Amino acid sequence: MKMSRRYRSEGNALIASVLFVALSMFGCSDEPSVLNSVGTQMLLTKIEVKTDTLGASGSSTLKQYVPMEGRTNLLGKSGEYNAYMLVQFSSLPNRDTVVVLSASIGLRGVTWFGDSAAPFGFNAYEISHAWGASTITWDSLTGLYNSDPGSLRGSFSGTVAHDTEWVSMNLDTAMVRRWLQTATHTNNYGCILLPTPNANVVRGFHAFYFENGDTLYPRLTVIARNLAGTVTDTSVYKFGQDTFVGNVENLNSNPELMYAQAGVSYRSTLKFDVSHIPRGAIINQAQLTLVYDQASSRLNRFTADTAVAAHTLLNATDYTIFELQGTRSTVDSLASSGKFRFDLRRQVQYWIRNASVNYGLLLRPSNANEFSSFDLLTFFNQSTQDATKRPQLIVKYTVESY
Repeated sequence: MKMSRRYRSEGNALIASVLFVALSMFGCSDEPSVLNSVGTQMLLTKIEVKTDTLGASGSSTLKQYVPMEGRTNLLGKSGEYNAYMLVQFSSLPNRDTVVVLSASIGLRGVTWFGDSAAPFGFNAYEISHAWGASTITWDSLTGLYNSDPGSLRGSFSGTVAHDTEWVSMNLDTAMVRRWLQTATHTNNYGCILLPTPNANVVRGFHAFYFENGDTLYPRLTVIARNLAGTVTDTSVYKFGQDTFVGNVENLNSNPELMYAQAGVSYRSTLKFDVSHIPRGAIINQAQLTLVYDQASSRLNRFTADTAVAAHTLLNATDYTIFELQGTRSTVDSLASSGKFRFDLRRQVQYWIRNASVNYGLLLRPSNANEFSSFDLLTFFNQSTQDATKRPQLIVKYTVESY
């Protein structure tokens, strides 16, 4: 006898139901097997925390001429250090119909480097073509001005009694008259101030920097008379652009040191090999410690920020290409063998995930110092004979192990 299609379907459904219940009961067993356990793979994975202490694999110090454009302009000479100041007054009125009776430039002091009681002097020379405070550097001065004796446009010589004293220098009236003869500034590129040979101190002067306030800005004072000779007036101009350029030769003479020199600049590179750390590791801590060499460092009493910045280098050969967001150091002490510490978690994490682009670090003074001073901080590198003074990177990281 043939079974109807309806009964066959009901029978199949009954068998399927029985199998589903059986499998469900098996799956809900109090003692699951290794194969059907949901958390088996998780239980087999172990989390391990490791700590490595690394020595530097290489370092170097390089000289870079970079634009300063800081809040303080340096001018003078101290030992092997030289600083030239450039200033251009803008927004000058077009006064073709006046006779310039006298003109002077005023600079307000704020810092000094070297011997504050030493002779101080500088000469002014007219700048002959356009320049920019954000681009001018020591090595780009060629052809900018004529320093022949006949091109002298002003001179100052003497001592400065107080740190915050105003220094005033008379300027050549013919030059200033040219500055006033056109509103398009084709005759006005400003002047460059150079230390005299007998100068033996570097002075810092307030710049056209918004935080300084215009009462401290450089100022140009002009006394002029109309051609009819009936009116004489005094005008003070205190807006424009300014900067300084600095230089010191053969600074990095000790092969056991790294140099961070402001105002020129000398910067250092430092590299660690972290290739042994697995790419998937999570960096929990990464602390770099540098030992400070007080004997060869040079700080002045006006230094407000002794921090050093560590930047990730982004190019193997061009050390001007680096991550702008640096890591500032903390400073344990500025005494002999004091320690500077850096939190490098972000940098080390980047290196282990991008092993082919580990170009190391660039060490430089903080912005507040590098562009406004001649401060020098030196640190022992991996070549120093005393192993306790070598750079040290302690890395704590988490990895998975099976």
